[in-house]
Amino acid sequence: LGMCLHRLHRLEEALALLQAAIVADPQNPLAKFEKANVLVSEGREEEALVELEMLQESIPKEASIFFQMGKICKRLGRLDKAVVHFNTALDLKPSSLDASLIKSAMEKLHLDDAHEEAEF
Repeated sequence: LGMCLHRLHRLEEALALLQAAIVADPQNPLAKFEKANVLVSEGREEEALVELEMLQESIPKEASIFFQMGKICKRLGRLDKAVVHFNTALDLKPSSLDASLIKSAMEKLHLDDAHEEAEF
């Protein structure tokens, strides 16, 4: 439900439900990942990075976490860190579709975020 509320741009409600899901099941990686996405939508990128870094510690081989961290670092202008995260995501051998998305994001590192709104 939290993910649906996020897509409906009901961010505060989404965040509350996702936080409740995390409290109910602290090992729920999807709720934590989606919470980070909601935080990004709210413009709270630093908090989203903290959430993803904690999630990455418990799931160190999940390419989508590193990909998301790379996109956030790009948005924050931390291009060197973005490249590191994107390369880590590729090193984890994601599916071919995910690898294409990661490579595309790397190619767009020097474009401003206005050109990439649909990617978040």
